[in-house]
Amino acid sequence: MAIRILRLNPTLERTGDGRSTHYGKVKNGLFTQPVKLGARSSGWPEHEVDAINAARISGKSDAEIRSLVDQLHAARSGLLATVSDGDGTQREQKAHVARLSGGSRRD
Repeated sequence: MAIRILRLNPTLERTGDGRSTHYGKVKNGLFTQPVKLGARSSGWPEHEVDAINAARISGKSDAEIRSLVDQLHAARSGLLATVSDGDGTQREQKAHVARLSGGSRRD
């Protein structure tokens, strides 16, 4: 599974939010924390942005979005093992991300 990191502007384009609104959502637990890419750069995993957008589109409440964000943060620690493991684990992780976002992805 290739993990793509989106910088701020592409993330804002995907969510439709402005900078202040986006960081307000991060502060209030309605969006994941950024991943540090370097001393002065950060971004968001594309699958997390997609999962949160899917939850919004499907009408999830703020409490449900916060729960999803918590799950996405927890799943980050397992991504390294997933990337370094074999193909079966990668498919399992994709299905796990789909379950977090309410989808049924099975590839």
